[in-house]
Amino acid sequence: CTQRLSLVGSEQENIQIQSSADSISPSSTAAFIKPYRQKLLDSLSSTMAIADDNFIKKRPGGSLGNLISDAMHWQAKDLLSRMRLADFNVSAPMFSIMNYGGIRQTEISKGPITLNKIYETLPFENTLVYIECPINIFKKMILGINEEGWPVQWDRERMTSLEQIEREYKTILLVTNNYISNGGDQCDFLIPLKKIDSGLLLRDVLVAYLKKEGHVQPSNEIRILK
Repeated sequence: CTQRLSLVGSEQENIQIQSSADSISPSSTAAFIKPYRQKLLDSLSSTMAIADDNFIKKRPGGSLGNLISDAMHWQAKDLLSRMRLADFNVSAPMFSIMNYGGIRQTEISKGPITLNKIYETLPFENTLVYIECPINIFKKMILGINEEGWPVQWDRERMTSLEQIEREYKTILLVTNNYISNGGDQCDFLIPLKKIDSGLLLRDVLVAYLKKEGHVQPSNEIRILK
């Protein structure tokens, strides 16, 4: 059998909480977090590299998008050279793509590029992802990207035209971020494809690239693979 419980009565009491000399005051809290806050501010204001001129977000050919896609392509190739991947076509030519909407600043000004500016530019927790992309899907994506003007970079010596790529390769090693690889920005056709998430945040990739370069010169090259 099931026992049923019923409420037969209740009592109510209001308890007033009063502040006292022993309570934690806002000033004492501020004093406690001050050294941690200052350490964070110092870190965010540290310089990652020097911009020799203004980096601008625009499409096609914006120098800010080109900088980010360059960083992604460099990191992806460097990491891949140190990885051992079974059942993944690592010998395929590489094509790196950054979605335009993922870049949240319109400009990085000439001068020191701080960590704070990178956080403002790439605020999302997006990671670098490898996708083994069949050539027919790759062609579909490239045609759309050419219209949208998304930032890209690719293995120029191995990929000279869409016609040449279709003739010589069955798959392309597509590098992008986890938002796109999971179908964001109408890229749902990428969802079922074989992929590897590196776990590297895009802003950490950009930081590593900037530290390696030291000085960066903006390029407004219009990058379209036809």
